[in-house]
Amino acid sequence: MTTATPAISIVTLPFTGLDAIEAFHAIGGALRLDKANDPLEGPREGLTVAEAREIAAIDGGLIGLVAEIEWLGSDEETIGRCGALNLLVQSPDARRGEIEVVIGDLDGDFFPLTMVDNDLVESATTALADHIAATIA
Repeated sequence: MTTATPAISIVTLPFTGLDAIEAFHAIGGALRLDKANDPLEGPREGLTVAEAREIAAIDGGLIGLVAEIEWLGSDEETIGRCGALNLLVQSPDARRGEIEVVIGDLDGDFFPLTMVDNDLVESATTALADHIAATIA
């Protein structure tokens, strides 16, 4: 029996430097702090907060916030799960393009999706960024 590999999107969120570190503290979960490539050192993934602060003190633009979104579905809904946040991107109750961010588990029998439309990924990324911005405001 072959099992399908679930769809996972790795997306860069529009937060850099100290804002990225603050968002990481506020949300945590499936977020990570990454360092961009620079002339002295290549990129690095999964920095600690201390490492990110040290680099941000020199050049905040090198620190970015990245999210891992796992895609799940049911007969009527599609969600993107990022740690404790669930991005309800398609449901019978939602208008097209409207995304609800739900903290905690959702009721329903969800299964891993193997493919997700790019528009859903973009919409979920925007909704996640908006949720984070409102959280740290």
